[in-house]
Amino acid sequence: MSDGNSYEKGISRASQSVVNVSSKLKIESKLFNKKNSQDTVGSGIIISNDGYIITNLHVIKGNRSIDVEL
Repeated sequence: MSDGNSYEKGISRASQSVVNVSSKLKIESKLFNKKNSQDTVGSGIIISNDGYIITNLHVIKGNRSIDVEL
């Protein structure tokens, strides 16, 4: 059985590519004819040197602004 150091090294390297994704979800109420926004958060992973990021669709779908932080 291998020691914990192998996992520790892998996690340390992988964590450098994890990003925080925060956004504002546009919410429209047809009943009250109002437009509001709700803050949402999620995570993503940097997959290329030029900045492409993978995240889940529900993290960004319908949002009017998206911010990414390393």
